[in-house]
Amino acid sequence: MIQVGDQIPDVEIIMLGPDGSPMPVRTGSLLGAGRNILFSTPVPFSSGCSQVHLPGYVENAQKLAGGGVNRIACTAVRDPWVMDAFNKAHGSSEVMMIPDGEGNFAEALGMDDQIGSIEIGKKADILIVEENPLENLKVLYGTGAIKLNDKNEVTRVVGVKY
Repeated sequence: MIQVGDQIPDVEIIMLGPDGSPMPVRTGSLLGAGRNILFSTPVPFSSGCSQVHLPGYVENAQKLAGGGVNRIACTAVRDPWVMDAFNKAHGSSEVMMIPDGEGNFAEALGMDDQIGSIEIGKKADILIVEENPLENLKVLYGTGAIKLNDKNEVTRVVGVKY
């Protein structure tokens, strides 16, 4: 797994360009400078990711920017069209979607066994990238679950382990 002192992996991914066509981009150019937050969502469009996970970053984007965060990025092992639709439906221009269609970025982070695909035990996570090479690294793992209550409201069961 990525450690303090490591470089952010520079992996080619495919994103959608301004005209909606696929274009190759390197993760190092997206996350290699400044203070960035990178979080993973295991299942875009699921109730937990759509109603709690992504909206929390969208709602706090200005506060995070005021605290020195240059970029908030969300990654998932999904194609660029799914990630673009997810952002349009639930996100904002302040959260960059990083599609990892083949899981190469998750693998380069050394976290492919923990994030990126829909499997029991995989996690939603956050990396706070201070600089490149990493001067500081924080990984948060959810220890609970998100579920719908009787009123069809999203609730979190248990908390977050740091």
